[in-house]
Amino acid sequence: MKCRLMLVLLACSMLSWSAMAQESQVDKAQLAAANELFLAMQLEKTFSNSIEMMMDLQIRQNPKIAPFRKVMMDFFSKYMSWDSLKDDMAKIYMAEFTTQELKELTAFYKTPVGVKAALKMPQLMNKGGELGMKRVQEHMTELQKMIADEAKRLEEEKNANKADPAEAK
Repeated sequence: MKCRLMLVLLACSMLSWSAMAQESQVDKAQLAAANELFLAMQLEKTFSNSIEMMMDLQIRQNPKIAPFRKVMMDFFSKYMSWDSLKDDMAKIYMAEFTTQELKELTAFYKTPVGVKAALKMPQLMNKGGELGMKRVQEHMTELQKMIADEAKRLEEEKNANKADPAEAK
């Protein structure tokens, strides 16, 4: 009986080791595929450009921070640089894409239109952000009025509930 139990335990151990080894190989293959994609997308360059564009946009929106540009760039270079985010970005991509999908994306980003898309993406995101900010600014008085109306409604509701606790239920 003890021998049988030992054999079962040994078999279970071998199966779990085998599964862990396969998972590790898949993870290594998937990580390699993610890193290959990052190279094809030129993410290191893209991240650097994005940080600079973001900083320029912030300074245009709030010129008072312009004297602090270098300090802020140093900070972002430390915590938002490609080197500091690469491993975490790989985990994000690995959670969203299979190894095969990562390879297919890499194939796309190695094409001329894929290279162009990767290089243009920060500019497109920047322009989209500027468009969004412009729209909000154009309609800021409407937003402020909506917020004030909602604050008034919430205050009235709160006061009504204090006056009649039975209604609060």
